[in-house]
Amino acid sequence: MRFRKTSILIIAIFFSSYYLAGQWNPTNGPVGGIVNSIIEHNDVVFAASGGNGGIYYLQENQNWKFLFNELPNNNTINALATNSSYIFSAHSLHGIFRSSNMGTNWDEVNNGISTFGKSIISLYTDGDIIYSGSFVDGFYISENNGDSWVMKSNGLSGAAKRIASISKLGGILFISTPLGIYKSEDNADSWVLSSSGIPMDKRYSSAIFSKNNYILAGSIAGLYRSTDNGETWTITGAGVIVNSVEGISEHNGVLYVCANGKVAKSQKMTELHGLT
Repeated sequence: MRFRKTSILIIAIFFSSYYLAGQWNPTNGPVGGIVNSIIEHNDVVFAASGGNGGIYYLQENQNWKFLFNELPNNNTINALATNSSYIFSAHSLHGIFRSSNMGTNWDEVNNGISTFGKSIISLYTDGDIIYSGSFVDGFYISENNGDSWVMKSNGLSGAAKRIASISKLGGILFISTPLGIYKSEDNADSWVLSSSGIPMDKRYSSAIFSKNNYILAGSIAGLYRSTDNGETWTITGAGVIVNSVEGISEHNGVLYVCANGKVAKSQKMTELHGLT
């Protein structure tokens, strides 16, 4: 079974089943397409479908239910994100939508995003500040919960404007792109390539994760780790993570990495134990 990069988030929600059953078991749905993103908001789990543009929520009986809402039909939802006030959804053709009532109603919030930029593939929230990555138009930032957006792509060109994943460590922003990892130390006013240590032909990155004093980046060559704010990178998870890493997540001190179509876990940053 192949995991998409954002599907790794389900691990943080259902990780206890691994310890109880020793294996992964499918949930009862959702149906209607590939699940591109899973989040938790106010103790409710939401999943975004890539096939029918729908959002599902997990009921107490562990069944998924389609959430009838005002989102565009037949449009891929690439990412979900949340803060204390809103749920945000990123769409392939229609940009970004926002809900303040648990997904019942949605408002389009694309003021400042160009027509081409509305193909949004990544989202990241930091309080009221929302970051989004476009498939063709680079990086956008909103400092008012999505009411307005400003493009911040200085230093990004060509394929570097295809932003698959966003993370933040302290005051430094990191993005993963087909050309490698870029970082910004001035709140996205400028970007610089920061992939030293990752081979030139292996820099295609689809996942980035940061916590405490480390950053992890997934590439087509495996999992890389930086402890100096992205200045240098070293390979980690040798022998377990041998090629494309599509998702990275952490829960209660346990690191989970989606790679090779399977999931690896580790309780130490330098060790990744058996594939589940």
